[in-house]
Amino acid sequence: MLGYRKKSFQRACEYVQLLKTDLYNLDALLSLQELLVNEIMHAEKKIRTVRLELKSLSKSDLFIKRADSLKYRLERLRQTKYVWECFGDAIPFLYLDRFTLKHTHYNTHDFNVKQDAGFLIGKKGLDRELSILRALIDNGVPCVLTDLTNTIRYGDICVLVHDDPRFIEVKSSSTKDRRTIKQKRRLNELAKFYDEDEALGFRGMHSARRRVIPRRLVSYSNALNECIEKASKFGNGYINPEAGLHIVVLCDDTKIENILGKIDIAQPAIFSLNHAKSERQWAPLYPYTLLIEAQKALYDFIRGELYIIVLLDMKVITELITSAGYNYELNADIETPIKLFKDDPEKYILIGHLFVRCGMEVLSPKWLVETAVSGLEGFLNEME
Repeated sequence: MLGYRKKSFQRACEYVQLLKTDLYNLDALLSLQELLVNEIMHAEKKIRTVRLELKSLSKSDLFIKRADSLKYRLERLRQTKYVWECFGDAIPFLYLDRFTLKHTHYNTHDFNVKQDAGFLIGKKGLDRELSILRALIDNGVPCVLTDLTNTIRYGDICVLVHDDPRFIEVKSSSTKDRRTIKQKRRLNELAKFYDEDEALGFRGMHSARRRVIPRRLVSYSNALNECIEKASKFGNGYINPEAGLHIVVLCDDTKIENILGKIDIAQPAIFSLNHAKSERQWAPLYPYTLLIEAQKALYDFIRGELYIIVLLDMKVITELITSAGYNYELNADIETPIKLFKDDPEKYILIGHLFVRCGMEVLSPKWLVETAVSGLEGFLNEME
């Protein structure tokens, strides 16, 4: 994976670094997207070729090994396409608020992930989208093709101004079918949600309100990268930047059990960043193409030669909750592991998405609890 595309990988990293330094380096913004269009389409062409060859094979034993080889290659090509889309995700996350981008990943009528747009190859209107993208960037407006990302599932172009995304639909014809009308309605629902911070019937709820993150984000991405650097020198690394947060990085054949056994942690919740990457389940979180800074470390992580585990200590987190004067219940559901309430267990919020972010984005457990408590206080005040 990426073996023959390493030069493109290096260029993508360089463009991302330029944008980190200067968000208005619009030449880098456009060049990165043109690179990603070419690389994604290159991967898609190979995916189609392998699919056709798989379909042409007979069912005899003679072709079983060939079929297994093709399936393996197909999976690696899908992973390669996904990597380029993770570079695409880096673009909106550099410009927009990471929490507000979450809403672009899900349906407006339920909590399911919105279906992606499919392949760039053969997409009607792609040339027009690129033309509009270039025109906007030439006029000083940063924007991104949404098809280059994993996270954004609405519109064709996303304008990257202020904290909230703004979408442009580029239609290749004036024909309005049921699908086009539904897409426009969903896009309008999302736009209204951003504009008014509240919407009736949004995701099936009577009234949905966009929760503003009141606490300043506390990230330990620097500690993660320090741990990665340590592992690159000594084969493995461990850092405990805050009570309840543990980072482990492996670059050699050290068994993870040997390191975990030395960590003082009472109730570990384990996050394997490699698993999320390999299973293509990273979005809508802050992308690993931004989280991991060193180019070689990112390349090794993508190829599975660098392994990252983040552990949260549930005991520390629950102690923070009780010391703040609040109550909790632990749930078996990994998506909503903590039920937070004040006095009445029926008036509560579930800590789920923020908890996952805390592990996957290497955020502060203290920040997690303070933010959740603030959210519950806001919820209780609304009910009065």
